[in-house]
Amino acid sequence: MMKSKAIYLLFLMSVLLIDCSKSDRYILTKTNKNLQDLTSVKYKFDFKNYNSMTGELGQNDSLTAIFDFTSNDSILGAKYYMSRNYGELGFDGSTSYYTDKEKMQLIYTPVNSREDLNGIQCSIFSIKQLRDLLPQMLNDSTCIFKRTADTIIDNTTCFSFEIILEGKSIGLFGNVTQKENTVRYYNFFVDKENLLPKQFISFFDKKSPLWIITYSNIIPLKSVTDSIFDYSLQNPDYIRYTTEEIQLMRRNENILKDNSYLGVEALDWTLPSMSGDSVTLSQIDDSLVMLEFWFPNCTGCVRAIPEINKIQKEFKNKGLKVYGVEFTKADSTGLTDYVKKMKMEYPSLYSAKEVATSYGVSAGPSVFLIKEGKFVYASIGFRKYELLNEIEKNL
Repeated sequence: MMKSKAIYLLFLMSVLLIDCSKSDRYILTKTNKNLQDLTSVKYKFDFKNYNSMTGELGQNDSLTAIFDFTSNDSILGAKYYMSRNYGELGFDGSTSYYTDKEKMQLIYTPVNSREDLNGIQCSIFSIKQLRDLLPQMLNDSTCIFKRTADTIIDNTTCFSFEIILEGKSIGLFGNVTQKENTVRYYNFFVDKENLLPKQFISFFDKKSPLWIITYSNIIPLKSVTDSIFDYSLQNPDYIRYTTEEIQLMRRNENILKDNSYLGVEALDWTLPSMSGDSVTLSQIDDSLVMLEFWFPNCTGCVRAIPEINKIQKEFKNKGLKVYGVEFTKADSTGLTDYVKKMKMEYPSLYSAKEVATSYGVSAGPSVFLIKEGKFVYASIGFRKYELLNEIEKNL
C-alpha cells in the first residue's frame, strides 16, 4: 500500500512538472499571440536608463504611446506617436519628428532607415519591439526562459521570467544579434490577468539594470486615424525646422550666446513688409538698426511690445530704426489683424525663417542691434535696460 502511494505521488509530481513546463510555454505563447493580434494600441510606459559604468540613473521619463501596426512602410512596419511633458515625437511611415514645447518648435526629417528616426531611446523595448522580439526568442532554442516566483508590479500580479542569451544580445531596434563571448540577462514580467507585458528589464550584467520599462493602461484600438501621426498637422503654432536647419541654427545660437557675433558682419537680406513694400538691410539709412524677432502668441514677445513701442518713439529721430521680424510664417496671412490687435507701432517684416536660422534665432523675442552692417548687440530674450544702454552707446 505504501509502495503504491509513493508511486502515485511520483507520478503526480511528474505530471505537475510537465504541466508546469507547458504552463510556462503557454504563458509566453499566449502573450506573444496577444501582441501579434494587436492592429493598433495605446498605452503608457515609464522608462529608466542607467549608466552602465556607474550604475547611476540617467534618463527617467513617462510617455503615452500610440502604435499602428497596419503601416505598410518598409522602414519600421509601424507608425507611432508619443507624448511627454516637454514635447512629442512621431513617425508617419516616411517622416519622423519631435517637438520642443518650451521653444514651440517642431523638428522633422525624412526617414530612409531606422537610424534616421527621432527619439530612438523612447522606442527601446516598446510594444512594437516586444512584438518583434518574442517570436525570435521563442523560436530560438538557445534562448532560455527561466520561470521565477510571481511578483507584484504597481499592484498587478505578474508571471516572472528570467531570459538568458548566451553569445547573443538584443539590439537597439529590437532584434536578437550575435555577440560572442557574452551572456546577457533580461527579466520579463507578464500581467496575469490579460497576458500582456507589464515590465521588461535589460541588465548590463546579472545584477546591474540598464533599462527598466514598465507598461500600463494598455488599450487595444480597432483603428487610428492617420492624422495622429502626420507631422504637418501637429501643433500649427509651432515653428517648423528640418533637422539640418535646427543644427545650423543651434550652432549659430551658441555663437550668439557667447557674444561671438559682436563685430561680425550681418547677413544682408531683403524681406517683405506688412505695409506692402520690402526692406533691404544694407539700404536702411539710419545709423543703428534694431531687429526684434517674434512670432504670434509668443508670451515674451507680447510682453515686449509696449517697451519696444516706447523705444521706437524715443529714438526714431535720433538715428534708430526699429523692425519687428516675424520668422515662422511664409506669408502675411493673419499677421495684419494680429499686429493691429497687439498694437505694434513699429514696422514689421515677415517670411524671415532663413534669416532667423542664419542669425541663430531659436526663440522669441531675440533682439539684435546692427551698426554699419555689423552686429553690436545680440540677446535671446528682451532685456530692457541692457538694450537701452547699448542703444545710447551706439547712437
